[in-house]
Amino acid sequence: MAAFLAGSVVRNEATVTSDLDLVIVTEHDPAAPYRRSLMRGGWPVELFVHTQASLRRFFASDIQHGTPSLPQMCAEGLIVCQSDGQADVIKAEAQALLKAGPEPLSAEQAMHMRYHISDLLEDLRGSLRPEESLFIAPLLAENCIQFHLAMNGFWQGKGKWAHRALKRVDAMLAQRLVNALQAVYCDRLTLPLITVVEELLAPHGGPLFAGYYSQAPKPAKDEGS
Repeated sequence: MAAFLAGSVVRNEATVTSDLDLVIVTEHDPAAPYRRSLMRGGWPVELFVHTQASLRRFFASDIQHGTPSLPQMCAEGLIVCQSDGQADVIKAEAQALLKAGPEPLSAEQAMHMRYHISDLLEDLRGSLRPEESLFIAPLLAENCIQFHLAMNGFWQGKGKWAHRALKRVDAMLAQRLVNALQAVYCDRLTLPLITVVEELLAPHGGPLFAGYYSQAPKPAKDEGS
């Protein structure tokens, strides 16, 4: 068995809404893997319960998607308990995965991300309703962050973690995006965000529309056909 306490409390970044993230690795819970939320001692607690096999499977999935949530928790978490040094082994493995970095994007993945960003960019550029721009802008900004991080070999994040991941590797760009979003929200100005997005896309061929192609997956053949 192994258990890790992770999250903002461990990083000394706790707020009044912070919870406790607890990763538990055990072979004695037939329901694993699962996630459960509960209250203990006035604290909201998130349990991430895994077997050894499911932990590695989730590690692999996180790595494949470029967002290493579970490896991060095990790499940075405090070891609460362990049997036969299992937690030490898991922590070392998670740290090695994080250090190795994400898998590079395939040409198809990069093209798809670029096309999606370009689509959102044109939606924002052509928006005639400021209230709609308020919903387009954050989607565009987060997709740009993911694209920039992935294309440059950095781990991605979602929501607040997207900004944190970008700030860690390019604080100036992170601040430019913050300023651009504030211009949309406070002043109803979309040009600052459009400018940042165009600059991000420029080294990769700029906005993409003509020439994009994506093959839909074919349905699986019935057995015996």
